[in-house]
Amino acid sequence: MKRKMIFLLAALMLFAAGITACKSSDEPGGQDIDIKQEAGSISSRREGIHRESLPFSGRFAASENGVYSLNPVDRPNANSQTVLFYTDYGSDTAVRVCSRPDCAHNDKSCDAVLQEADIITFYNEHLYYSEVTLRSDSDYRFSLKVIRVDPDGRNRICVMDTQKYAQFDNGDFGYPDFSDGMFFFKFFWLDEGGAEQVQTYYYKLDGSLSELQPVDVPLLFGTNGDKTFFYDPEEKVEYSVWNPEEMSLTPLFTLDPETSCYMAEKNAYIMTDNKIYRKDYDTGEETLLFDTGLTGTHRMRCFPDCIVVMDGIAYDGSEPEIEQQTLRFYSWDFEPLGEIVLDFTIMGGYASPIAAETPDKLLLSTDHRFLPQYYIDKAELGTGNLTLHELKLPEAMLGE
Repeated sequence: MKRKMIFLLAALMLFAAGITACKSSDEPGGQDIDIKQEAGSISSRREGIHRESLPFSGRFAASENGVYSLNPVDRPNANSQTVLFYTDYGSDTAVRVCSRPDCAHNDKSCDAVLQEADIITFYNEHLYYSEVTLRSDSDYRFSLKVIRVDPDGRNRICVMDTQKYAQFDNGDFGYPDFSDGMFFFKFFWLDEGGAEQVQTYYYKLDGSLSELQPVDVPLLFGTNGDKTFFYDPEEKVEYSVWNPEEMSLTPLFTLDPETSCYMAEKNAYIMTDNKIYRKDYDTGEETLLFDTGLTGTHRMRCFPDCIVVMDGIAYDGSEPEIEQQTLRFYSWDFEPLGEIVLDFTIMGGYASPIAAETPDKLLLSTDHRFLPQYYIDKAELGTGNLTLHELKLPEAMLGE
């Protein structure tokens, strides 16, 4: 329970990580940088669906054609099931990932039921998910596995199993995360003196590693395909970049937990005190790009099509929870594209309602443990007619 709480707090701190795009032509002290291109360098890669703000991150994965999501489905007089759903880009309907006409969709034989699945990703034309299970009915030690699945939910193959390695015989697993074809996790165990020890390992989904590799890194922040970023959410949040070839970690900078941060290819973009800055990786120098003019606590996220600045509350508990949340949308030139007021919040305003992003939609949820219930159509940005649309969910959401 303590480890889950630490994970939740870490995820809340990571909520400050947004995706930002900025204007370069008339920046004070600006560099010769195509800000739009750089700011989109991570977010436009659809397989890296935006999970920065999700307390239950890893429940979404994007393919070239649509978005997958894990969701617990209640059943009368039975335990809930973890079910895989799919929403095609351009559609407003979520469906089970099971096409078998003879399937009743009510037990683990269903292609859509991934009962022990924890997190998912889409890589190299396949879905992958991790699960932690008992080794057997008589062996109560835990095993962490990575399973590869066809896009239609069939042909499940275990590609990694910690049970094969003696160093994982006694202990516990935590902080699993997929990123750009890599899988990271932490292993916890007690030494002979009873003190808890921890080691991070990583595995490559292409099978190119013959052994699980121990690495000295904190928590995964994200990757742009060239650089892999990590963060350490202590009293201050320490950011660093990792080189997998050299197996080395280089510190970048330290920020307040309230500061939103996006790692682009050449610079970071941060929002602090409701002002957006570009931060140089090498020198740490900050250049003011945009003053939102807002007061109070706000968070920033950005996508290939827009920047989102939204209401929030301080992580330290010094501000009361809010019952409504305003999302303000800007172009990459910081031109206003409209705003929308939600009559709900996630965790009283601590977290973002944006659960995932597709080429044409922003998906919103009232609870990130479940499927998104609403979406914003990007085509409406800047039209003066920004609307919250309802996502059509299957009847299975109500149980069977």
